[in-house]
Amino acid sequence: MPKFIKVANDEKLAHTEALIEIKDDWSMINISAVHMHCMDDWIAPYEANVSWSQEHIPNVRIEEWEGDSHLLPNNVYDRIKQVIMKMISQQ
Repeated sequence: MPKFIKVANDEKLAHTEALIEIKDDWSMINISAVHMHCMDDWIAPYEANVSWSQEHIPNVRIEEWEGDSHLLPNNVYDRIKQVIMKMISQQ
């Protein structure tokens, strides 16, 4: 197996435990936060993930759209850039 697949597998195997370790920390976020999520995500389901963010991250803003599945950084670079620039300009 290529190294990048081994690294991704190691990350996924540790993911649940790592999230459990920090589960109480999300409510302490005191800066602007944006949860960007595709409504068609087949790996991290939209409803469950967005609901969790809304319940645990103070003042989180949700950015949603259809059609890009799970590969957000690869497919919507321009949108990510717009969201980041908007956050910076509102500081």
